Amino acid sequence: MDNRVPLVARLRPGQVLAVESALAGAYGIAAWVLFTHKGQEPLLALLGTALAAGAIVLTRRRPVWAFVTGWIPLALMPIDNSLGFIAVVPLCYALFRIAGLRSRHTGLAALAAAEAGAVATALPGFDRAGAVVPFGMMLPVPGCVGTSSPSSDCTAGSSCSSRSGCELRGSCTTSLPTA
Repeated sequence: MDNRVPLVARLRPGQVLAVESALAGAYGIAAWVLFTHKGQEPLLALLGTALAAGAIVLTRRRPVWAFVTGWIPLALMPIDNSLGFIAVVPLCYALFRIAGLRSRHTGLAALAAAEAGAVATALPGFDRAGAVVPFGMMLPVPGCVGTSSPSSDCTAGSSCSSRSGCELRGSCTTSLPTA
């Protein structure tokens, strides 16, 4: 049996931020090259790509802000068709983190907002209504998986000091001192 601490637990916060920033930069460059550089509005495409990449960096520390940042490109899809495709990955990651770390009400509100963004992929005039089904079916999955998985703050022998949903799901693995 291997009892080593996972790599993420051994990294310092600055190192984690550097890795997340590098991943977000790589995602932003790939999204720009593959999808958004051909958009109708180049400035809007650049802004949407930067917001989607920025959401990846924010997700670990501020999942709700990351969700908002990742939702904006999805909502702008009626103006530029390519923005919805790049917004899905950061939005799903943020939904996963929100479902795992926040209350059920926050998770359901985020999921409802994400589904509204999925409906925005068909706008204006619902001439691309076929895009709603894949986007709408993809977004609930990270929320369900995040709700069923134990919170990363409550495992690996932590003290559950944040209490960000541990008591709601009973997934805390350590005993807390009683007053």
